[in-house]
Parts: sequence; C-alpha cells; structure tokens
Amino acid sequence: MPTIAEYMAIVDKRETDRSALHNRQDGDLDRYFLAKYRGETNENGQNPLDNFKKFTSNDAATSLDLAAHLMGTAPVLIRVRKPKGKKQQQEIDNLKELAGIGWLSEADTRRAGLDMPSLQDALDGQSLLRGQTSQRVLLVKENIDTPPGSLGLEPGLEDLNVGPDGQTALATQPQIQRTRTFVDIQDWDPRNTYVFMGPNGKVAVCHKAMKTAEQILAEWGITLEDGTKNTDKEHATYEFFDEQIGWVSMKGRELKPETSHGMGTVPVDVHTVGWMPFFQAEGKDYEAHYGESFYHSVREIYDQQNFMLSILAEISSRSINQGLLVKSRDGSWTLDGDIRETGAELSVATGDDQDVVPMPPIEMVQASATFMGVVAGMAQRGTFPSSAFGELAFQLSGFAITQLRQGMEAPIGPPVKTVTLAFKGILNILGTAYATGNFDEMTLTGRMQDVGRTDFEEKIPIQVLQQGGNFDVEIVPQLPQDDANKVALANLYVQGDIPLADHRFVREKILMMQDVEQVERAVQEQLAKTGSPAALAFSNMLAAAEQENFELAEIWFTEWKLVMTERLIAVAQINAIAAQVGVQGPGTPSNGSGAGPDPRAVPQPLLGGGPPEPTPQAGSLQPAGATRPGALAGATDRGL
Repeated sequence: MPTIAEYMAIVDKRETDRSALHNRQDGDLDRYFLAKYRGETNENGQNPLDNFKKFTSNDAATSLDLAAHLMGTAPVLIRVRKPKGKKQQQEIDNLKELAGIGWLSEADTRRAGLDMPSLQDALDGQSLLRGQTSQRVLLVKENIDTPPGSLGLEPGLEDLNVGPDGQTALATQPQIQRTRTFVDIQDWDPRNTYVFMGPNGKVAVCHKAMKTAEQILAEWGITLEDGTKNTDKEHATYEFFDEQIGWVSMKGRELKPETSHGMGTVPVDVHTVGWMPFFQAEGKDYEAHYGESFYHSVREIYDQQNFMLSILAEISSRSINQGLLVKSRDGSWTLDGDIRETGAELSVATGDDQDVVPMPPIEMVQASATFMGVVAGMAQRGTFPSSAFGELAFQLSGFAITQLRQGMEAPIGPPVKTVTLAFKGILNILGTAYATGNFDEMTLTGRMQDVGRTDFEEKIPIQVLQQGGNFDVEIVPQLPQDDANKVALANLYVQGDIPLADHRFVREKILMMQDVEQVERAVQEQLAKTGSPAALAFSNMLAAAEQENFELAEIWFTEWKLVMTERLIAVAQINAIAAQVGVQGPGTPSNGSGAGPDPRAVPQPLLGGGPPEPTPQAGSLQPAGATRPGALAGATDRGL
C-alpha cells in the first residue's frame, strides 16, 4: 500500500496527465459564466476581430439554466423493493424508503447552513458542467454532552463517599457521554478528484483542493505560517479515503492523521456522464472527452455564433458615427469640426463644388443570413429548441408542440441518468454504514414525494437497513403538460370492465407516488367516510365541530342518530322475521360453535338418527261393538 507521500505524488502526476481534460472543463465553466468572446485565430495565426467590437451571446447560459431547471425540479423518487416481499417485508421496505428520504433531507438542511446548494442542485451542476459527479458521503458521530470536568456539579448532585479517615469527600460519578449521528455530504470538484481502481471497483479516492490558511484553520484546526492568516496564499491539500481510513495532508504537513471512518466502504461516490465507453489509441487523448458536459456538441457552434454576431455588432456600432464623404474641386477641403453633432453648422462654397454626404453603410454579404440560420439550427439541435423558451414563429398544431417538447429530453438524458446513479450510490453508502451498527439510531424527518407532500418523523432501527431491499432511485424531469398526460394515462389504465393494470401499478409507475401503501390506506379511509349515510353524517359532524360551527355539528349529530336508529330498527325487524320462520336459534352453544337452526325443524337423518316409523292407518270412527258399515254386505258377497 502506498504511503501518504506516494499517494500525493501519484495525484500530482495524474493532474499533469489530465491537462487536456482540465482545459476542456475550465473552458466550459467560462462559457457558462459568459466570459467575453475574444475572437478566434485563422490559418495565418491572426485574429480577424482584432481592434473590432466583439459580442458574447448568452445562449450558453440560458440553455444550461433551462437544463438545470428541468433537472432541479424533477422529483427524486426513492424505492426499496425486495423481490416477492410479503406484507411485513413491504412495511420494512417502506421504512427504509423513509430512511433514504430522511438522510437526503438532513443532508440538505446541513448544506443550507453551510451556504451550499442542495444536493440535487449540486449534482445537476457537476453533471452538466463537469461531465462528472463527485461527493464525499459520511455519517458523523459527535458528542452532544459537555465534556466531563468542564462544569462543576451543584451541591446535592454529588455522591458522598466516606474515606478511610472517616471523613466524607465529594466525588462525582463518571459521566457517559451521549452522542448523535448526522449526515455530512460534501461536494468534491470532479476536476480534482482522482480514483484508485481495484479489480471490483474503486478502492480509494483522493481529492486535491487549494485552500488558504484561514480555511485550513476553520476546517481542521491547524494554524499555518506562524499563526498568521494570509488570505491570499493558497496551499494544496489532499483528502484521502479508502475502505477503512481517511486522512488529510499537505506538502510537509499533516492536517488530519489516519483515522478509521467506520463506513464499511469507500465513502466517496464518483460517476461519469455519457454512454460512450473509454477508448484508447496511440497518440490520442480520448480522456479529454471521457465524461462530456452539456456543451459537448455546441462548443464550436457557440464560437461561430459569437463571431457572426461580433461582425453585426461592429457594423451596427458604425452607424452611430457614420463616415462622411467630403467633396471639393481639388480635394483639399477639410472639415474643422464634427458636423454630426446636434446643432452643428457648415458653410459650403458651391462654386468650388464643395459638398458633404454620408458614406454608404457597410453591409454583410447576402449569404450571411442563411449561414446564421444554419448555425442557429445547429445550436438548437445540440441543446433546446426555441419553442422551449416560448418562441413560436408561427402557429403550431398540438401534435407539433408535443413533438418539440419530447425533443427537450434528449440533451439532459445522460446527465439525468448520472445523477440518478449518484443518488443511488450515496444512499447505498449511507445504508451500508448505518447497517454496520457503528453509529447511533437516527430519528429522521422529511417530506415524501406523494401527492399530498406528507411530512414524516420516524426512528429508523438498524435492522431495517439490514433486512430491507435494495435502494432504487428514479428521476423524471417534469416537462410541460406532463401532469395532465399522466392523469389521462392513469384513467385509461383503470377504465373499462377489465382494467389494464391494478391501482398499485398505476400509482407507482405512472403517477410516480412515493409510498403507495399509505396512499391506498388514505383512499380507503376517504371511501369509508362517504361509504354509508351514517359514516357521512359522522364525518360531517366532526368537521363542523373542528371548525367550531356547533349548530351545524348538532344538526349532523341528530342526522347521525336518526340514521343509526333506523338501522337498529331494521336489524330488529330482520331478527323478528327470522325467529318466526324458525331460522333464529336459541343462542350460542357452550362449545362456541355459534347459533344454528332449531333441531326440531331439521329431519332426523340429518341429525344422525334412523328413518322415522310409519304412522299406522286410522280405523273407522264407530262405537265399540258396532258393526263396521258395509261389512255384512261384503261377507254375503264372499258366501259367508
């Protein structure tokens, strides 16, 4: 393993080797800051615009501002899903989602206190301008109690200890310091971040930054230059992290010794923008184009645009003091003053053919307008069309406008993918560190990315990060009319006798809601409030009471009692009818099997008994000893 001095030497060597990449990145930043255009050198090594007016277009800044706006306003949707997870696993995953949202919210709160942009804005800026992202991600554990011995305890709060001599002595009990853990995410300039790769990814990262003595004192408490604070002189500092330790050093001075960070992984997230893999060729420096910025297809176009506009600006400026043609017979007549000033007078001798006429203005060649149109079209295809800024030269159909809006996604597609990977990498670093158990349990607050923007406050157990699924992040830029299109598509999915998808899929994949389970519970609660007249009356009564409209609450309370009374009467009538037809049983048996039908109304075979005995046929209704009617006649017929 290299020493600290060897690591610093490697970084310095890489800095020299990456000079072409650094020049490209510095030029892109100057282009966004609208550095004054100075012209360009022709094949003879001369600048055609020397001693002429130069114009700087603001297209480079406005286009990137629009890209940053679309990316900065896009919601960051954090998902945690474990394949085939059951209900309990889904609740664990939901809690892990809240942990991710809470970490990012806490990091943004800390960054705001340090006068830094939000994490999303910082990642957007790095990906758009540098073509790379680089963030140092740490969980910091700090003491929240006063160090022991700094403050004396009041009498009565100490323990009385009896010594060998029988004298009492005041002695304080040892104090256990309490700690708290917070999230600290710092921006590292990708230009000056150097990654050391291993067989399975990065094994160490070092960041080189120039800092003054005052900044070094504020960050690491080290005083330089014999206690003086020279705010002008800058010193090269090297901040290093691997999977176990971190240190900060400068040439000949240690600012922070090797310290275990306890994160369980390299606490630095680095990503590169673009779809192109790394290529190599002898004599070619492809690294200068590895991780391209937003301007990768319009750098030369902006220079050509500034060149043409500079010529127009020069021609326009000459119209203020337009040249004069002074005529005379022998050509010796000159003007004593500037006759273009307001109120100027001039005497002309007509006999000498004296006259003063304005010179014809200089005009650009006729093909210049066509060329400028081609350049403007190239700039729009490389960034955003003019319609993105509301500029429509003529009336367009709704379909054409929709097609133009879809073209707005292409320039920011690669940066959005990179920022998505950066958020996922940051959350994985924090999740890995939290699952180690090296840090305190955190109570996190934040706001979910659902329709209601629900706030939450949750204590996150360490087991949640150990048992939860994997973090997944999705960033969807909100283009014009996206919300209306999503709602229309959602309705299309659930309409009809056979829906195309279930409500959970529609809420999560189309409407991009954060906590789908909570939304479903809220919808069911809303349906429960209006699902029956009694529930509706009860909800209205509570709402009126909360608004202190007690007269209206009394009306709804009466309505609720009326509905409940009607329900009780209806239930009593049903029970009475059931009892009359023999369905209502005598009650619940002692074995707890529930009430059933009356056994007397059930056939014996169903109760386990044999078939019933047949009922004998009844005889004639005659007094005892009397002859049965027709008996004698029957006997005579038989010969008796």
